[in-house]
Amino acid sequence: MRGRVVNLEDELFGIEALNHAAWSRFALDVDADGLRDHLLSSREGVRDSDDVRRFRDYLRGIFNACRAAYEAWQRKQDEELDLGRLLSEGPSAHVTEPLFRSVRNAVETGTESFYVQVPAEVSEENRSEWLEAFEGAIAEAPFDRTTFEEHGPHAPALRYDPAKRTLEVNSDHPFIDKLTSGGKQRNPARLFASSEALLDGQLQDHGIDRTAATGFLRDRDRVLRIAAGDAPPTAAEVVRWLNVATRDSEALERAVGAAFRVLGFLYERKGGAASGPDGILDARLGRHGKTLSDYRLVYDAKQSKQPTVSADKIDLASLDSFRQQAQADFGFFIAAAYAGEVEDAGKLNQKILADAYRSLTLLKVEHLHRLVWLHYRQGVTLTGLRSLFETTRTTSEVDSWIDSLEKTLQQSEIPVSELLCGLEHERSDDRKATPNIHVVRAKNRAFKEFEPERLIARLKAVESLLGVRWIEVDEDSGKVRMHQRAGQILAELERNLGKLAAEAEAA
Repeated sequence: MRGRVVNLEDELFGIEALNHAAWSRFALDVDADGLRDHLLSSREGVRDSDDVRRFRDYLRGIFNACRAAYEAWQRKQDEELDLGRLLSEGPSAHVTEPLFRSVRNAVETGTESFYVQVPAEVSEENRSEWLEAFEGAIAEAPFDRTTFEEHGPHAPALRYDPAKRTLEVNSDHPFIDKLTSGGKQRNPARLFASSEALLDGQLQDHGIDRTAATGFLRDRDRVLRIAAGDAPPTAAEVVRWLNVATRDSEALERAVGAAFRVLGFLYERKGGAASGPDGILDARLGRHGKTLSDYRLVYDAKQSKQPTVSADKIDLASLDSFRQQAQADFGFFIAAAYAGEVEDAGKLNQKILADAYRSLTLLKVEHLHRLVWLHYRQGVTLTGLRSLFETTRTTSEVDSWIDSLEKTLQQSEIPVSELLCGLEHERSDDRKATPNIHVVRAKNRAFKEFEPERLIARLKAVESLLGVRWIEVDEDSGKVRMHQRAGQILAELERNLGKLAAEAEAA
């Protein structure tokens, strides 16, 4: 004020405490000569008045504008912070050399590693020239950019495209979804993806066999899924839980979720202390659930100390209300058995056959067991399962529906051996290509009678039994990664089916 500082002991000029992070980086000089008329007698402060309060509002507004600018800058720094940026100025040879060797191996063998793709435009004629250019490019920056793509929940967490030096982070992967909190904060996922791409190269750089390195990263991917709470159940676990589900309430809860995941559903566990269904199941028939064929189920599992669950324990109105709240298409109860289930005039059957409950079905553990075994042996499609919930309500109707399905599948059994051999042949024709079920179907008349969805379901069942170390099937594209020869996969398939059958019989 007229060249004199008047707030020597109060740097906030009577304003409440402000955001510390911004305040510590903030400086503001204000010439306010008009405050002279509001000075205290000590001339070291000002009186409280409307004019002074308006002036404080003005100061507060300037600070808040600066704070908003600072926070926007800070968010930008956080979003842009990834390993590519950190290494953009003279990256270490410890980073560039393993990455280069990994890409060179992919180019020379025509085989991608777990994370690194084979650049499609490279040929034998331009291989040396391309690799030389790539080595020079990554010496400047290993990663030109990072993108987030929807590659499906079963695909790896990332892919590295050497041609574009682009990291494609799979936003559908359960671990990535956890890191990004559903897409709100992507920086941790960027850092993770960058380091994982380098890990792929470092394993090979240390002399680890390419197949062994891929196996290690597949095991690591399973651990990441477990950490994210989304590890797929093994076939043995599903069968074991189903075998004891009729006498163990915890096993019943596990069995339902695990069995429907094997059948291809996305499973969201509910239940607990809150009222509502025990779980929600989503059937995604189109890419990322964008087709009208997708459908949703809600269910309520019923366990009883008695051999059967009484009709009074089945609250149809409550489940149908939950179905509508969850915007689900269908709902079902599941139990070991229901009282009077075979009596057409029984109390429960009369209730569920009412028009008000045409979207509800009574399932038994036995039904689920049969469906899982049919899927393992024949491949059951999500489209086919939709008709189960559309057309059946009582347990007798479900029995008849499954009988009909089993007969149909047996009459038109997929020659899985021929299908795997066809995929293997496609792979041998073009080492850089990933074999595709749609291509094999188009070339082989034996598969024309089968819809692509059923062929995919059949191989997804093989994947469920053997695990992704043997075979991986992309439900959206139909691409198949075979990590063993067709004959080896078939032998392991028969061995696993025999083992599971023996365990089921023993139980």
